[in-house]
Order: sequence, then C-alpha cells, then structure tokens
Amino acid sequence: MTFKTTVLRELGGFDIALGAGTRTRGGEDLDICIRLLQAGGRLAYEPGAIVWHRHLDTTAGLRRQVFGYGVGLGAMLSKQILMGSDRWSMLSQAPGGIRYLTHPRSRKNAARGAMFPRDLSALERIGMACGPFAYLASRLERSR
Repeated sequence: MTFKTTVLRELGGFDIALGAGTRTRGGEDLDICIRLLQAGGRLAYEPGAIVWHRHLDTTAGLRRQVFGYGVGLGAMLSKQILMGSDRWSMLSQAPGGIRYLTHPRSRKNAARGAMFPRDLSALERIGMACGPFAYLASRLERSR
C-alpha cells in the first residue's frame, strides 16, 4: 500500500495500538483504509504493482500467522465499533459478517476443498475472539 503523507497526517496516521509488534498483531492496514473511505477518500488497485509478501513454510508458522490475522481483524473491528465514526453501521453489519465468516458457501469458504485444514478456520475465529482483548491491552500499554 502507498499513501500520500499529507492524507495520512490528516487522518491521524496509523493507530499505534494496531499492527505488527503490538498485542493485536495486525489490523492497522484495514483500519487506515476504513478511515480513509469514511473521510471521503478513495482506494485504487494497481494490478501492475509488484509486492513481495513473505509466506511461512512451516505448519507451525502458518498456524501462528492465521491466528494473528484473526487477532488483528478482531482488534480492528473492535476499534471501529468503540471509536469509529460509523460504529452503528459496523454493528448493524455484524450478523452478515458472521454469516460470511461461518457459512460453508460464502465466498470466503466456498473454494476450500475437503483437504483444507479445518483447524485453520477455527484458529482464525479464536484469534478474532481474542482481538478485542488484544486491542484493549495494546491501548493500555500505549497510554503508559
């Protein structure tokens, strides 16, 4: 992702209670995108851009990463519900989000075949449930 520095400053920058190196393990990228859209900004997709993303090559590493993604998502959603400018809209969409997360035929789950390790889905969901607590702990740490 790239941003104009002035735009990030106008939005208050990245939330330092979210992201790698915090208890939340992530979520800062989604949070800033949501805040940008809520402020009337736009996102653009550039298919020609090349981004190198590290993927873990061990089962243990994959499990940590999936859990961490869940924690980050849960933390970011908690922040948006607690402090976001559009919290009521977020709350009203929660039932649909839960259906999307859990329904076997949702776009998220439909492509997962019989060989997909079901425990990875469970780890992601457990991470999401831990996200609100991780966000609160991270906020407390940052406020000290």
